[in-house]
Amino acid sequence: MKLQCYHIDRSGYAFAVCEKAAEKYQIKTDVVPPGYQPEREAVVFLMLDCGYIESKVLNFCKALTTSKTKTVALAVFGKNEEGLDKLKAAVEESGVPVHEEIFKCTIEKKGLFGKAKITDAQIQECLTWMDTIIDKCHVN
Repeated sequence: MKLQCYHIDRSGYAFAVCEKAAEKYQIKTDVVPPGYQPEREAVVFLMLDCGYIESKVLNFCKALTTSKTKTVALAVFGKNEEGLDKLKAAVEESGVPVHEEIFKCTIEKKGLFGKAKITDAQIQECLTWMDTIIDKCHVN
C-alpha cells in the first residue's frame, strides 16, 4: 500500500492514531519532518495537534511534490486549529492537492487535574476516515 502517515504533535494524540494506522495498514509512520522523504505515495496523511506550526514543518510541506505524493489528507486533534490554514496553504503551494475532507477530533479533558486523552472510539473514527480517503484515492 502506497501510504505514509506522519504526525506533528506535543500531546501524543496524533502519535496514537499513527501507531494504530501503522498496525492496520502495515505502513511506516514518522514525525514531521521525517528522516526520509515520501516517494511515489498515493496518499500522505498528516496527523497534527494544530497550534503553533514550526517553520521546519512548513518547509517539509512546501517541499512536497506530485512525484512524492498524489495527495495529502489532514487530520487535526484537539481544540486548537489555528495552524491548520498555514499548513494547508503550504502543501497547496507545493502543487500537491489537499483532500477536501479534513478530519477534526476534539479531545475533551476529563476531570479537574487529568490530562485529556484520546479514546479508542476516536482513534477508530479516524481510521474509518482514513479508509474513506484510501477508497476515494483508489489505493490498493
